[in-house]
Amino acid sequence: MGTGMVLRIFAQAGVFITLARVLGASNYGTYAATLALANSIGFLSGLGVQTLIIRNVSRDPENLAETWRRSLCAIIITSPVLLACYYGIVRALFSDKISIIACLSIGLADIIFTPLNMTAIGAYQGQERMRKASWLVLVPVLPRLGGALCMFPLMAILPSHLQLDVWSILYTTAAFLAALYALRLISKDFSLSNRPIFSGTTHTLRDGFPFAIGRASDKIYNDIDKTMLARLSSTEAAGIYSAAYQIAMLLMVPVYSLFVAAVPRFFRAGEKGVSATLNYALRLLPPMMAYSLIIGIGLFFFSGLITFLIGKNYAEATYALQWLAWLPTISLPRFLLQVILTGGDQQKNAVSVLSAGCLFNIILNLCMIPTWSWKGAVAATYVTEVAMALAMSVMVVFIKKTSSPPTQL
Repeated sequence: MGTGMVLRIFAQAGVFITLARVLGASNYGTYAATLALANSIGFLSGLGVQTLIIRNVSRDPENLAETWRRSLCAIIITSPVLLACYYGIVRALFSDKISIIACLSIGLADIIFTPLNMTAIGAYQGQERMRKASWLVLVPVLPRLGGALCMFPLMAILPSHLQLDVWSILYTTAAFLAALYALRLISKDFSLSNRPIFSGTTHTLRDGFPFAIGRASDKIYNDIDKTMLARLSSTEAAGIYSAAYQIAMLLMVPVYSLFVAAVPRFFRAGEKGVSATLNYALRLLPPMMAYSLIIGIGLFFFSGLITFLIGKNYAEATYALQWLAWLPTISLPRFLLQVILTGGDQQKNAVSVLSAGCLFNIILNLCMIPTWSWKGAVAATYVTEVAMALAMSVMVVFIKKTSSPPTQL
């Protein structure tokens, strides 16, 4: 998936730079806060079928047809309820900051259309057809980049209060086109029907629930501070923090793409237990850690370039980026341990740590953001990362020890 991920980095960077310049810190902060909420809730759409399809198909490719159609059914059942919940939360938190059009547009994109695309990607990953998976990873970003570039001429004629509405519509259109393309492609490549089947869907929802909670907890943990900053501090602070965070995460895409490509192998290794997934993960750790350290050093010393990229309105983001420079290095052990547990069929244990970490992070943000704004959000993230990594380390060691056969004297 390397080529697709590299192209996606450049395309996402183009979208980010364009939007940050066009919308300004306040509007961009509102958008980032709303998007964070939609992303988090969207990870519950289908209740984990995006991961379940990788596991099932990687272990038995003959399961693809049934798993795919049940996955579609799961998304159809869950997404309307999730969209309604998302709408209610956004209107309660930001009714004076974002319009109904922008709210619903972002929700449709991330709660209905994006999960369809992600499930299709999972089908290709399970078959280890990484070129097609890589292409589908890139597809949503291309029309999004086109829409973002359209904002430059539009900003000359649109009043500032309509710019976010117009962008949200373009964002949803891009997600819809990507989902439609994914459905057509998977139907063509695998001769699959896109007609949902309800038989067995209850089992699918129950089986995928731990994956859904884990993915949603991870997403909430990563993004909820942006929503909380917009609510507890200001949309400007949310915009500054989100801009710096976006740059740090863009540079970590190669590491995450390597993990994504390796997920089917983790699941196959996991049939032999956590020890097998641990051994496989340790082979990936050294190059990933070296890369994240290099990225951290680069972010810290070249953070001043951020104003050149997105404008002088984001001058404070220079300091935010220096604070966030070490996040890739600090978050890597936790992410690796999470994959080890999930691949070894210990997703319930991984979910318990992620859920506790998410709650812990929210409590820290509630205490720290009102006083220290984005600095409090960064500090809360670092503390939570270390705590979760320690908890997962203890869990992996305990599971490995208890599952090992007793030594014979």
